[in-house]
Amino acid sequence: MQADTLQTTGKLIVEESFKRLDALAEKAGVAVEHFWPIFVQQQVLDWWSSFALAMFFLVFGVLSLIYGLRKMKDPEEFTQYTALWIAGGIATFIGFIVLAFSISDISQVLNPEYHAIQSLLGR
Repeated sequence: MQADTLQTTGKLIVEESFKRLDALAEKAGVAVEHFWPIFVQQQVLDWWSSFALAMFFLVFGVLSLIYGLRKMKDPEEFTQYTALWIAGGIATFIGFIVLAFSISDISQVLNPEYHAIQSLLGR
C-alpha cells in the first residue's frame, strides 16, 4: 500500500517537473533536451560559487589575521592594525559559516539532477 503511494507521488513529481520544464523551454524557444542539462549544470555551478566565496573569505581572513598579529607586536603600530585584525576575524568567521553551508550542500555536485528537479519545482 505504502509503496504504491510513493510510486504515485514520484510519478506526480516527475510529471509536474516536466510540465514546468516544457513551459520554460517553450518560452525560451528550445527543446527540453537542450534545457535540462543547463539546469543540471547550474546546480554544480551554484555549489562551486558558494565554495569559492567561502574560500575567499577564509583566505582573506586568515591572511589579515596573520598580518595584523605580526604588526600588532610593535606597540606603536598597535592601533593602526587593530581594524585589519578585527576585519580578518569577521571574514574568517563568515568564511567558516559559508563553508559549513557549502559542505552540507555537497550533494549538489554529487547528485545535481535531484537538485535541478527541486529547483524546478520551487522547493
